[in-house]
Amino acid sequence: MKSKIDGKLSKKNRFLLTRKNLDKITGFHISDKKIEEILKKIGCKTFKKKTNWEVYYTPKKFYINSEEDMIEKIIKLYGYENIPIVPIKSNLDNSYYINPKISLNRVKHFLVDQNYNEVITYSFVNPKIQSILFPERKYILLSNPLSVKMSSMRVSLIPGLLKTLIYNKNQNKNHIRLFESGMIFSIKKIENFIIKQEFMLSGIIADFGYKSLWYKEKENNFFTIKGDVESILELVGNHNCINFKTKNIENVLHPFQGTELYLKNKKIGFFGLINPNILEKLKLKINIFVFELNWKILSNKQTFPKFTSFANLPVIRRDISIIISKEISAETILKEIQKTQNKEILEVEIFDIFYGKKIGRKKKCLSIRFFIQDKRKTLNEKEITLIISKYIKLLKSKFNASI
Repeated sequence: MKSKIDGKLSKKNRFLLTRKNLDKITGFHISDKKIEEILKKIGCKTFKKKTNWEVYYTPKKFYINSEEDMIEKIIKLYGYENIPIVPIKSNLDNSYYINPKISLNRVKHFLVDQNYNEVITYSFVNPKIQSILFPERKYILLSNPLSVKMSSMRVSLIPGLLKTLIYNKNQNKNHIRLFESGMIFSIKKIENFIIKQEFMLSGIIADFGYKSLWYKEKENNFFTIKGDVESILELVGNHNCINFKTKNIENVLHPFQGTELYLKNKKIGFFGLINPNILEKLKLKINIFVFELNWKILSNKQTFPKFTSFANLPVIRRDISIIISKEISAETILKEIQKTQNKEILEVEIFDIFYGKKIGRKKKCLSIRFFIQDKRKTLNEKEITLIISKYIKLLKSKFNASI
């Protein structure tokens, strides 16, 4: 059946050409007069409706399936060489960069860069192993378990990681670094049997005795796992807010090579060497180091760096050494100095600790380094001495320190 252009116009060969779509697709503005001239050249009849056109075309000459097809014809006849060169404009949305949270995937990528391998283990663990590792924690026993060795809900990710580590050891893997993220389960209220779930991030490292003949490999120690944990805390932005506790720690850790982490008096994790007594019960004759962090608390309490203008003035370094009691931790000293919030102090670090008979058995010597800078002027010797003397006075009064 033939369509009619002259006389009665066919609805089948009619479509609406809108100014909005035309300008959007072409990227520039073509005048109404020019559009109507082009459409007339290709045998179309047009009826103007405000900013749009109702167009009727002859199917014998060409086939048009959509409005976009007609716009393509208009651009071709208008001439590609006549299209104006207009620079691209875009409204950039920088809201993503305002307080961007570090995701769990970012931390996982960091651990992979440190030669860790991610594992996924069952939430059901052996209650005997779990009670050896965490005797103080109350766990949930399943009424219909898959097996006796999978009859309790995990109160930590460590049992699953330890089981995976032993399996890899039996497969002659010598240097093992594993991590896992997932839920742990504990009883919040025994009376009402309310279950508490927490999302944790845990890791485990161990070396199983193989030594290369060609080169010496660094053995894992307490500071290896400590460095990995501190790097995670720095990445998340909580490092300066965390307190380290080394007394009355969890039974799973070595009493002298274990640390618990606290954020505003709330425990968020631990790291260190597994207690040798536990390793002996599990028949493992190797040092195994672990860490566990409460990811939900860490991610909700993230802090972000604040950008300040760059100062061209020199940074001055001054070192002092103080003798204090062994019972006072280096962290306590740093926290007390940071409380002063002196704008001229850029950074404070402890770079040396000394123990010896000359200073006494119950004493230790800390060497503290101050980085000082004033953004308005270069400080002279008198001003620097005045700043340092204030901190010496503070340490003497607070910790009975001697220089």
